Amino acid sequence: MKRMHQTILILCCLFLSFSALAEHRSYLRGIVNVPGLQVALIEIQHTFAKSNNAPPITTSRLVSTGQQFEDQTIKGAHFQLEVLEIDLAKESVKTREAGEEHIYSLSGANRPAVAKSWCHLQNAAFNDVIDLYSDLEKRVLLQHPAIDRAPVSLEAAWTNQAPDKAEVTEALVKYLKQRGISVVVDGAKFLHLVPSALNLTALPRSNDLPAGPSEVGGMTMTLMGTEAEKLVEMYGTFSGRRRTGNERVSGSVPYLKITQPLSKSEVLYALETLLAWNGASVFLGDDNTFSIVRASR
Repeated sequence: MKRMHQTILILCCLFLSFSALAEHRSYLRGIVNVPGLQVALIEIQHTFAKSNNAPPITTSRLVSTGQQFEDQTIKGAHFQLEVLEIDLAKESVKTREAGEEHIYSLSGANRPAVAKSWCHLQNAAFNDVIDLYSDLEKRVLLQHPAIDRAPVSLEAAWTNQAPDKAEVTEALVKYLKQRGISVVVDGAKFLHLVPSALNLTALPRSNDLPAGPSEVGGMTMTLMGTEAEKLVEMYGTFSGRRRTGNERVSGSVPYLKITQPLSKSEVLYALETLLAWNGASVFLGDDNTFSIVRASR
């Protein structure tokens, strides 16, 4: 019995020490103050004391005043955060994290005093900006693997009147263009982000897809750093077809997030587009099969 108690004590100590290894630090990466969207972009970095050379694990989200959430990124070391106040004019956020209050501010705001709306991002993760763009446009953004995905710093302000959605997204498109990224409109559901040098080679064709009920909707589908081979597996699942052949596909999908309802044909179209950008095409057989054909080099 004594040995059992000692074992339990040791396990408890190990669990607590594991949790203590995770250190959390929050950053304010952006303030968005436009009609219908007044939010802050918070980034949380998780580091481990005994892994000095390991890069921090980061999570982030757009938050509003009064929002509470528990970041469960680190097993055994969950991190609770509550947004107490967002001061849009001062570009600051007051939070309560693990019972302690903190205030974070953006630096160097350079907007006119008469500005009515603004969007200010500082070293925001590219994925977060893509999510913001996707939310504003209500479209799925398909990203070419060769685009520049460095952090985003952007400041835009509107003084004469409150901007509409198109003016806000236009500021994002202009910024991306300066980064060598072109936005190609693809029907009513998609946008392609491609290197500007490949702009003319983009072949949007979602308008030709057959109509159908939503297959993905009411839930979020996210891919991050997913290998292209995984896309092939997903294609088989969504299409209901059996794969033939063993042609391997290299490459990956840096990021894809789907929150809008998509039909089966639209999901398959998105996968086909991402595979094509990784040098692979889907060939449909007559017997409910499909195969992968690598592009010639």
